[in-house]
Amino acid sequence: MIGDCDNPMRRQAKSVPSLMRQIYQDIEFRTRYILTTPEIYSLQNIILIGCGDSYCAALAAKTAFERLTQLPVWVMNPLDLARYYPAHLLAPSPNNPCIVALSNSGQVARVVEAVTRCKQKGGLTIAVTSDKRSRLAESSDKVVEMVLETAEHAPGIRSYVAMMVTLYLLAIRLGEVKLRYTMETANRYRDAILRTGQTMEENFHETDAKCFEIASTFKDSTYFEFIGSGPDFATAWYGHEKIYEAVGRPATYTDAETWFHVSFFNRESANTLSVLTADTQNPAHSRSIELATKMKAMGQRLVVVSNRPEEFQAELPVRVADCGYDWLAPLAQFIPHALIAGYIAALNSEAYHRGFAGVWADDPSSASTTDSQIVVV
Repeated sequence: MIGDCDNPMRRQAKSVPSLMRQIYQDIEFRTRYILTTPEIYSLQNIILIGCGDSYCAALAAKTAFERLTQLPVWVMNPLDLARYYPAHLLAPSPNNPCIVALSNSGQVARVVEAVTRCKQKGGLTIAVTSDKRSRLAESSDKVVEMVLETAEHAPGIRSYVAMMVTLYLLAIRLGEVKLRYTMETANRYRDAILRTGQTMEENFHETDAKCFEIASTFKDSTYFEFIGSGPDFATAWYGHEKIYEAVGRPATYTDAETWFHVSFFNRESANTLSVLTADTQNPAHSRSIELATKMKAMGQRLVVVSNRPEEFQAELPVRVADCGYDWLAPLAQFIPHALIAGYIAALNSEAYHRGFAGVWADDPSSASTTDSQIVVV
């Protein structure tokens, strides 16, 4: 019974559509005015950075920034940007690169370190955080604050969707000001965000029941793999992350092509939960279809999370909202991954984040992620 396995991750997932409505107007206003028109016109390339959920949100928004701004966009690990990225590529001209740094707490050491270095070199730095007084905010040129109500502890769901909404709205605004499309088109993109939230809410009961069924079937799995290509790769990354945080078991992420070259040879496929995330507008759609067909021939059970899962003839389909744009699809795709992880943890009486016991005793926002030496090179 689902009622016996209700859990904080499920409750957070259920609250996502209402959260999107609550924060939308405020974030839309903040992203609209965070940069001046001359600053937007000066941009030549953009780097998105973050750790954990924040890194995943950056991956989710990368294609949107590329398509809407028509600028070169990179998603980088903050450690790479802080300590390895060539100094001569930082600020070769005013406001370039533009660094969009994500951290819900605003205290993650590597993100602060990367922003500090880039700002010193002359880059334009924008912090996306829920704490405007945090180290990240104080280290950045600009701050987009996400005002979120406090929620019960669970591996990131509400903060993750808030970061995605912020990034999508920022990308839409940049493209609009740079005249990549009309104001009318920009508003259609914004409306698509709100429609996606509404559809997620309308379909939650069906999605929830399906994810509980999947979790019940695979609760004893010893290995988990998540597959997605292009924008959908971010959702695969998110899925593997939630299994580690909620369940504490090994999980991987990959794209459809790499699966054929590497994961195809997994000896433990019978003990593996495989989840393919695939929006049907994704340019890799044909490869995803081939993957699903191959898994069926192998006798391996496959969960397909898609706006039209029937196209994959999957035994375990999970339908998500059709956003209308492949670059927006990650906004609808992550809820099933969170629900499955939450239910598997509940079914196994597993405490999130290893119960913060023993060597894991520190709060997740301290020690290993924030209490680290900051080195500016």
